[in-house]
Amino acid sequence: MLAEIFYIDFKTDRKMMNTHCTLKMIALALIVSFSAYGQTGEISIINPLLRVGDEISVNVLISDAESSIVRGQLSLKKMCLDTGWVDVGPLKIEVQNISYETNALKLKVMAPLPPEKTTGLWMSLVEVNSGQYLVLEQRIGRNVEWKSKSKNELVIRTDSDQSGFAELNEARLKEAGIEVVSSSTRSGDAWVDIFNKNGAYNYKVSTYELKKLPEFKRAVKLDKTFFTGFPEKMESKELWIR
Repeated sequence: MLAEIFYIDFKTDRKMMNTHCTLKMIALALIVSFSAYGQTGEISIINPLLRVGDEISVNVLISDAESSIVRGQLSLKKMCLDTGWVDVGPLKIEVQNISYETNALKLKVMAPLPPEKTTGLWMSLVEVNSGQYLVLEQRIGRNVEWKSKSKNELVIRTDSDQSGFAELNEARLKEAGIEVVSSSTRSGDAWVDIFNKNGAYNYKVSTYELKKLPEFKRAVKLDKTFFTGFPEKMESKELWIR
């Protein structure tokens, strides 16, 4: 089966888009392999937890009964300016003058995290279509040193240690009847307000796709005991998985 790189023309019905959002679409180069008939299109969310100001990223898959025809990722560059529900899709994907239509996703945009909080762990359970995702958002404050070299020159030094984050104990979660199917992590650093000398922090966002096993009999309270290396001074509210 031949495989080539093509630029795909992505189109979407703007009536499906939330009025609180603006949309810019970027077509990415996807791997395309040509097959016979019975193709179906599907999009799945990469970042299921959305907060005001986030962009939406999705996986794109067109397949037939035997193999993938188109696979790749698409950034919708959809900047959500308010909380509420957002409908994404269906997308129309054109490959060599043949149009395919994908499914649609209904996503919820949440309020941003408290900007003044430079240390903390926020746990969220997100459902997208039939999938359930556990999302952990962590911040750890950084030490900042401000030093004036001259009247017009200011030197800022911060530590860059990315250690100290809590880690989900997947084995213990599985004992409770919940399996992690897949996971992804992104991390970095940020400032609350550098111009007013407000704190800096390291952040880490971990997303876990969950699957309830036959052993799952009752709701599970996710607390500090389900983590390793949980920082003593880090605040977090408990979360129930039902």
